[in-house]
Amino acid sequence: TGQPKNRVILYQSAVASFELREFLSARAFLERLFATGWESPEGLLLAVQTETELGADNLALDYATRLKSNFPSSDESKRLMTLIGEVSNG
Repeated sequence: TGQPKNRVILYQSAVASFELREFLSARAFLERLFATGWESPEGLLLAVQTETELGADNLALDYATRLKSNFPSSDESKRLMTLIGEVSNG
């Protein structure tokens, strides 16, 4: 189909899209990544950041909850708390 199946390629494509501020593209790569059944703290944190940029607060909260539940001791989970503080402080 020509679409990248490799999880690393999907994740790196999402990161590149996010850095280029192409948030809809980043979302699409992340959705395809998660559809493979693979979740990582890095991917979930990027999903939180992407959905926040897109104004999809419910989706951001869903990804944040998954990050905290599935990877509570990860560095990304700790960074999430910092991000939440920054968002709530405006």
